[in-house]
Amino acid sequence: MSKIKNFLLVLLIIIAGVQVYILWFEKISDHNFFYKIKSDDNKIDFNGLADNFKMILREKNNFCLIYKPSYTQKKFCNLIIKSLNQDDFCFKKKVEENFFDREIYKAFCIYDYNFLIEANNFFYDLKNDTLANFKLKAFDKIFLYDDGKIIFFNSKNKIVCEYDLKEKINYKDWFDEINAQEQKYWIYDDAKKKFLCVGKKNILGIINPYKINDELLMDNIAKNINVLFSFGSVKKIENVNNIFEFFNGAQEIIKYFPEHVLEYKNYKKEINDKNESSFDLELSYLKAVDFITRDLCVKNNFILNGYKKNEDGYEFYFDYFINNLEIELEKDFALKSGIKNFIYVAVKNNIVVEYKKIVFNFVNEDDFTDETFEKYFFKSDGLFMN
Repeated sequence: MSKIKNFLLVLLIIIAGVQVYILWFEKISDHNFFYKIKSDDNKIDFNGLADNFKMILREKNNFCLIYKPSYTQKKFCNLIIKSLNQDDFCFKKKVEENFFDREIYKAFCIYDYNFLIEANNFFYDLKNDTLANFKLKAFDKIFLYDDGKIIFFNSKNKIVCEYDLKEKINYKDWFDEINAQEQKYWIYDDAKKKFLCVGKKNILGIINPYKINDELLMDNIAKNINVLFSFGSVKKIENVNNIFEFFNGAQEIIKYFPEHVLEYKNYKKEINDKNESSFDLELSYLKAVDFITRDLCVKNNFILNGYKKNEDGYEFYFDYFINNLEIELEKDFALKSGIKNFIYVAVKNNIVVEYKKIVFNFVNEDDFTDETFEKYFFKSDGLFMN
């Protein structure tokens, strides 16, 4: 019996040694802990800054919009973009004001960001020689054409970088598979310069996850916010002018405001300890997303709408989407609540120092509408469509 135990022990040591060898001598990027396994097709998908786009598919004058497409949905186009190399002919030029309005009727797919993404953040898994020869520092649109042309577009400066792969792209099977999943489609309003959703759409309901039987209880809030503290749990609760304040005794505080805004702040001293990665945008973004996903009361999908670099780190602004339609805060609620997006996260030296959110979740109800509109809007007296 002891011989069998010794054999098993030696076998386990050998297996552990092999695993250590793999981790140390294979490419580090292959083992990035921010990669995640997609359960649908068991593929690895990078959950990074570059994922925050909506994919626009075109069939004649009709469009299909998909917010933060899945690995399977974007795989076809990603492979095309990844095939770029330094030998592909590329040129950079200035374009006219209506470039986007014109090209959406020519490309079969568009990657549409709400912010300028830098090339080095987008090409996170492409070869360095391709990145070194890229002629645009940042862009917010990518157009793919069936003749093999790919255009990167900076809509702020009206500059494009155009590649030609010199071969046609057969995208029909991929397009038909994705398009078959959609029960609605979009048209582009040339006058208003925006996409309008046509077809059957859900009416949304609003839920406050901190209420029980429509009553807001401090104990229930405390139970749901403990996961946000980096250490310990709620030790003390105070009600100051109808603002609920929760303390964990470790220089972290969470407040619940009457406008249904939840705010977390971290005052720990180690936040000021700068290091080499303090201004790593990708890492700061991932820290922000990790914090949001810790909040179990955030039930809706969210997408990055913008970010800002400051002297201490980065600020990130997120909004919700549901049924591939964005939910936007109306100005009246933004002014009243003091927050312009559904979620705000500030990261300093790779530590989340501030987190604010509108607490509501949105769910599909049994009622539907055939009204044509751009997105859902949320204001003080509820949801409406426009």
